[in-house]
Amino acid sequence: MTTSVSVPWNPGLASMQPTDTSSETVERLIRAGCARNVPAEIHYEHRNGSIITGRARLLELTECQILADRPKYLDRGGSIPAGASVTVHVSLGGSRYQFDSVIEETNRSISLGGRKKVRGIALSKPTGLADSQRRARLRISMVGYDPITVELVRPHPDVSNACPVGAEIIEGRMHDLSVGGLAVLVDHRVPGAVHRGDHFFLTFALPSVAEEFYILGSVCHSRVVEASGSLRMGLSFRPWCGRRFIHDQRRLSLFVVEHERRLLRRRK
Repeated sequence: MTTSVSVPWNPGLASMQPTDTSSETVERLIRAGCARNVPAEIHYEHRNGSIITGRARLLELTECQILADRPKYLDRGGSIPAGASVTVHVSLGGSRYQFDSVIEETNRSISLGGRKKVRGIALSKPTGLADSQRRARLRISMVGYDPITVELVRPHPDVSNACPVGAEIIEGRMHDLSVGGLAVLVDHRVPGAVHRGDHFFLTFALPSVAEEFYILGSVCHSRVVEASGSLRMGLSFRPWCGRRFIHDQRRLSLFVVEHERRLLRRRK
């Protein structure tokens, strides 16, 4: 009979706080952003808990709406329906802002300089903007980075902060990341069914970050991506090792903030 021995694992959206509710300031910033066709990230939380992210450019400000081109979605087959409540992240006037909005139309005809028309979307005009101080919680796409491997291991069934000796390692590819969690793509034939609330120890390395991350994650949602046959798993990070968890959150925050700074520099 084989005895199972466990060892410690070590393989080697927050509420918005308005910053300026002045309608004149909101109008001025958004109008200037539309004139420059600045890019925006539109985040929609699906009822199954997954986050759908679309990228679009602001085109025009009307009396009640912001018009933008049709979003390009990070997930193949992803879309945001009309009537959906969304959070929009955008750089305006050299600062990063966010605001809550609603997708009022998904097939709006928009005139570009009176010369041609394109199909786009209409967003409800916000009454205020919030400084994107919670951008560390912003889910950033890992598109543009070399593929980042994530190793997943199920915890020992009887010892929550350890994994069994010889535990099977499941390899996946990081899809997106925030301080609070990540999404990873794994082979859909991953051993064992994956359920909401399942725990995995996660190991991964980030570019320009010297030390690897060892974090406990809890499955929030999982679904098969039809185009690739991969299983996409969304996991939230869970405290498991006191100071180590706080240390990892700080390092993740620095990485996400630096990612945002690079985006801002490219847009100037």
